[in-house]
Amino acid sequence: MSNPPALSAAGRAGRLPILLLVAVMLLAPPLGAGQERIRLPDISRIDSHDPLHDDVAIEGRRIHRELRKVLPLVDDPELMQWLRAVGNRITRQLPDARYPFYFSIVDDPSINAFATRGGVVAVNAGLILNVDSEDELAAVIAHELAHVSQKHIERMQARSASGSLMTGLGILATMIAAAYDPTIAQAALMSTIAFQGQQQLAYSRQMETEADRIGLRLLTATGYDPSAMGSFLAKLERFSSSENEEIIAWLRTHPLTRERVSNVLELARRMPTASRNRNPDFRYAREKIRALTAKNSSDYPIPDIDDPHVAKYAQAWKLARRLQFEDAVELLKDERSLQATLARARWLNDDRRFDEAVALLQPLLDIYPRSEPIAMLLTEALLGAGDGQRAWRVISAVPVSEHNSLGFYDLKARAADAAGRRGEGYRALAQKALRIGAIAQSRALLERALKVLELSEIERARLEYELSRLDDEAEAP
Repeated sequence: MSNPPALSAAGRAGRLPILLLVAVMLLAPPLGAGQERIRLPDISRIDSHDPLHDDVAIEGRRIHRELRKVLPLVDDPELMQWLRAVGNRITRQLPDARYPFYFSIVDDPSINAFATRGGVVAVNAGLILNVDSEDELAAVIAHELAHVSQKHIERMQARSASGSLMTGLGILATMIAAAYDPTIAQAALMSTIAFQGQQQLAYSRQMETEADRIGLRLLTATGYDPSAMGSFLAKLERFSSSENEEIIAWLRTHPLTRERVSNVLELARRMPTASRNRNPDFRYAREKIRALTAKNSSDYPIPDIDDPHVAKYAQAWKLARRLQFEDAVELLKDERSLQATLARARWLNDDRRFDEAVALLQPLLDIYPRSEPIAMLLTEALLGAGDGQRAWRVISAVPVSEHNSLGFYDLKARAADAAGRRGEGYRALAQKALRIGAIAQSRALLERALKVLELSEIERARLEYELSRLDDEAEAP
């Protein structure tokens, strides 16, 4: 799999704390599937129209697609799968969470996270790199979801004298893009509405207290250590007196006081005790994120890591980022974790040792036949080895959904072409275009697929059905 595209110098220079403004302007009740739940106090009713849940779910899907188009996301299926597992563990505890959530990692060094209308949750790479445990990451996500469940933004809008707070997917998407492009920023951020929104949207201390309390209950219900919220806030308190914009950005709409930190620590002490999560998946994920988002991909600092297996994994990634693939593979040859095995397979592909990659991955695919990360690596290896038919069989078995990485569709198109299935190749690219909201492009690709002469009746019917569904997508509110 290819690395996520690097940000341009202008894009990095144009990063602005506006991303947090986007967070609070988008916040609304998230929806997703759930099982065991805790009952949260319902004090969020306001005198305004509450959209139909179906409309909220549709809007969440559209926002997710828009974010994928405008934000520099870490498009790595293994990392996306890991973050989704962490997030879903929390969202299962939300009451009436009946719709899917979408979790993304933003390639940005600032400490930030946001949740939006319809269940879209984004976490900056900088946040993941600056927390000490999965519990602290879960604490941030739980806190943001608590703001969502209590409709804090709607309550602020209802109390706003001017009622001029921005809404609308198009404006919000422009503002998100502005966080990474200074030319857009000049047009979007200097508008009167944007300025008013930035001045008006800041959580009150009461709302922060409420989100802390509910977030702690979510952490306890999911088995995370509730004291992690206090340790994270204490860390921010130590940094809050500095001029580090990467820290200050999150604090601009989340008032932090010594009293608040003390209250959170006291509340956590009253919660059922839980040991700090030592899940190695978090540590492996953090080191992979460090490697993929490092400004200098060939030379970046690695912190002291007390787990020797994770330490070796981090060092291997550093070797690989220097294009020393053979050395990276050799360093992990005795490691048995899934993360180390996938990394070795990736670097074997990079080193064009495709037969070795196939031998390494096939037993894993037999255990996890629908795993996107494993299937993608094996498909690349098979394509490199010249076995297009088998490559197509492997990747076509992976379910297609809104959660697939964008690179998945490109690879599926390559495998389809190698297997002589040109119609399926166009279809895969049409599915990718749809996932970034490019409906016209998706339609053009499906129409081109229908012109392929060797289509079977089943394939033609499938393409015609997907083409008809695009009209519904275009007409959705």
